[in-house]
Amino acid sequence: MMLNRRVALGALAICGLMLSATSKAQSYSGEATLATPVATPSETVIDGITWRCEDTKCVGRSLRAPKSSQTLECRKLALAVGQVTAFRSRGRRLSDDAIAECNGGAK
Repeated sequence: MMLNRRVALGALAICGLMLSATSKAQSYSGEATLATPVATPSETVIDGITWRCEDTKCVGRSLRAPKSSQTLECRKLALAVGQVTAFRSRGRRLSDDAIAECNGGAK
């Protein structure tokens, strides 16, 4: 009876450690609205972020958060797919001034 209890407690401890490690992994999500729709749905990988664009909407996903600023993330996307009218990542939206900076040099 004591052995079964120890096995059960050990299993619970292992599960707790696994859940803890999973929750520490930072995932990334971003959204962008394009000024001009893409001709066909597309997928572009930029700095480990997979951006899927359809019409005027792009959604970015990654298992890890990038180290660059939001404005730089936006700029790299704009260079790849075209001008952006709105950009959100890490729970924050870029300001109009930052969007203007983002679009510098975009298609």
